Amino acid sequence: MKKKSGKITEVIALMAVYIGGLILFRILNELGSDTSMMENLPEGMVNLTIALAGIVTGAGMAFIEFNVLPRIAHLPGRHYTVLRFLITTTTVICGIAFVQTLFAKVYFGKSWADTLIDTGRFLQTGIFWSSFIYLMLFSIILSLFKVVHYHIGPGTMLNFISGKYRIPQEEDRIFLFIDLKSSTTIAEQLGHARYSRFLNTCFNDLAEVIKLHQAEIYQFVGDEAVLTWRTDTDNKNAKCIKLFYDFKKRLAQNRELYLEKFGIFPEFKAAAHTGMVSASEAQGGKRELLYHGDVLNTCARILELCSRYKKELLLSESVADWIRQSPNYTIQHVEECILRGKEEYTSVFEVFEARTTAVDVPFGI
Repeated sequence: MKKKSGKITEVIALMAVYIGGLILFRILNELGSDTSMMENLPEGMVNLTIALAGIVTGAGMAFIEFNVLPRIAHLPGRHYTVLRFLITTTTVICGIAFVQTLFAKVYFGKSWADTLIDTGRFLQTGIFWSSFIYLMLFSIILSLFKVVHYHIGPGTMLNFISGKYRIPQEEDRIFLFIDLKSSTTIAEQLGHARYSRFLNTCFNDLAEVIKLHQAEIYQFVGDEAVLTWRTDTDNKNAKCIKLFYDFKKRLAQNRELYLEKFGIFPEFKAAAHTGMVSASEAQGGKRELLYHGDVLNTCARILELCSRYKKELLLSESVADWIRQSPNYTIQHVEECILRGKEEYTSVFEVFEARTTAVDVPFGI
């Protein structure tokens, strides 16, 4: 339900952006400069035409974003880019032409033959071409904004713009380390080029789940992803655990695709830990948000234990306490041990969904 509500919100926002953009375009560029059917429309109807064009185009782009692009996301980069451009171009042209045809038929009551002729003439006018170019540029800008937004995570881009982390801040955060099992074996089997495409495909699936659970991407390091949330927004919902299991489900949905393209189905291990860290903005040539603290080192060491104990998801005691009473998950104590590089004992727990049972499974190192 939450995922569906989020999509509806994005669709409405996308429509509103296109409507607002077209209305602004009309104000800045007097669209009635060409001789076309639009000159015969009252001022209010012209604005309505523009608004409808925004709705139709926005709805079309939303449909593509949610239903078409995910299906072609696994294509090679060049093919994906070309196909996406062609789909976007077709959608914008069809959206503008559809609204023009609608008004010619309904408002002026023309025959279908005259309507198609009038629409053909309209597609040659400066009004159409200026609208088309504007909407294409608008789509490119929105796509770039979305890519940057999802790459660095919700809220992070605003923090960079506002300069929040120019002075180091202390924050209470949870970190989730996700790592590919048997990565060395897979890399040797696929070769570096196919292995890179394999990882990209896995992380594209992970990116879709990241959006759903509003995680911030801290780092992608080789075959490992490091995600984070502010603890005060996560400690009651255990988003890190939900994200991992949703990622597993998404991989399972694409199992045939992985086997067909690579002959290998990916499996991941993960670890979660929480605590206070220092957050600061790197001041070098590339702006980057950095986290420092024992939390990250401890989480990395817990991740190493997944291979030793043949577990897919391990938690520190502080994270395990959040979900100990949850009916959706079962917590099982693994061991109290001294992690590499540490002197004190750390309690490590395994978590699995309540409808499953804890069993030993073949595990890659």
